[in-house]
Amino acid sequence: MNRVRLQFVALLGAATLAASALGQTGDHVACYKVKDRAKRGAFTVTVTNAGVTQSCRLTVPARLGCLAIPASS
Repeated sequence: MNRVRLQFVALLGAATLAASALGQTGDHVACYKVKDRAKRGAFTVTVTNAGVTQSCRLTVPARLGCLAIPASS
């Protein structure tokens, strides 16, 4: 169970990084402060998108959670 939770936290962190990267290109993203009860730790994640590879260091517990929101005209 602990390993599944750890993988979920790492996946959530990678999604947060991807969402913040998308937010810099003009996509619509809303970020919120979150309280995460996961134990402290650090991970290195490699993200590949459109032929570009980037390594990021994630720290746990999470401080921000970002979600895609619909564009308003």
